[in-house]
Amino acid sequence: MIMMQLNKYEINTLSSFSKIDINNISPLKLNSIEGVLNFQRDEYLDAYNSFIENKFLVGDGDNVTLANELESPFLIIHQPEVVVSFKRLSQLDIKNVFFCFKKGFGLQYSINNDSTIHNLIYPHVLPSIGQWIRNNIFIHDQFEEEKLPRFTTDITIDETMVLNVVMSILKDRVELKKEKLTYDETVIKLEDLRNYDNYTDIGRVAVQYMNKEKMKLYMKNNENVVKSIESLVNKGLIEFDNNEIVLTLLAKQILDPGKLIDSIVVTENVLEKSKISTINVKTNGYIVVSTDTSNTDEISSKFEVFPHTVDVQDLIKGICPNAFKDGFGNELLFKKRLEESRTVLE
Repeated sequence: MIMMQLNKYEINTLSSFSKIDINNISPLKLNSIEGVLNFQRDEYLDAYNSFIENKFLVGDGDNVTLANELESPFLIIHQPEVVVSFKRLSQLDIKNVFFCFKKGFGLQYSINNDSTIHNLIYPHVLPSIGQWIRNNIFIHDQFEEEKLPRFTTDITIDETMVLNVVMSILKDRVELKKEKLTYDETVIKLEDLRNYDNYTDIGRVAVQYMNKEKMKLYMKNNENVVKSIESLVNKGLIEFDNNEIVLTLLAKQILDPGKLIDSIVVTENVLEKSKISTINVKTNGYIVVSTDTSNTDEISSKFEVFPHTVDVQDLIKGICPNAFKDGFGNELLFKKRLEESRTVLE
């Protein structure tokens, strides 16, 4: 198994000597752009000399290439078929952890928050990744006896935005009062949505496809907002009467911000397709909002609720069906794949 800890100049230097081009879903694509924009000759020269000395780069003159043992991992990270990234928002020192897959093999690539440390681990196959997810992502032990009900619905980007604004208004009220709200204080009027201006807490997907100004304009359009509200009523998430909005009992149980432990952002990229999922980890279960971002003309999300007793590997397999469609395998398969790893990528 290859384990490497590199700085940004070192990872870019090794990448530049690979024979394989970087495709659009490779996590190194942004690194290569940054390397061009922020070229530091001395740092790259130091990295190059060190790699020549330690035989990570071999050859001379115009014929310098990666050492043979590095060709396979850089083939996977340059030309992955599927890329899955994990970001636990409470883990401040890590920016992202990526798993790149090609022909059944995986490579783990992680970056710290200021992009100064780049870690590579190869090879990874599904059993070891499943264990890594258990040990590093779903590490929470604050679950209570109460369990969330299983619930699934589709939700549009407009409905997601309206629901996020409703939740942000309630969150602001709780923080201001510093105690539980009365029923009257949980009632939100249409004019509250129109006048809302604190978009820092709005969900990542909504912000990505509607910037702050577009969102403010949307929330001032009563006709569009009411249409989204009525759809959320049909989905059992809010009640709406006399231009007043109240969360249903189901929505309060699901969306109670006081029970939030952590949030995990999972992204799955497959060639031209991209899916972003946010997993809100709560003391009584998991709230998963998954959005296929490939079609920007018609964006909708799948909103799913799971009790905390769900197997986290099954949860991830459902969120990332392309990467984990065969599950996480077993130890015998793991050992067999490791033995085959020298030839299967050739």
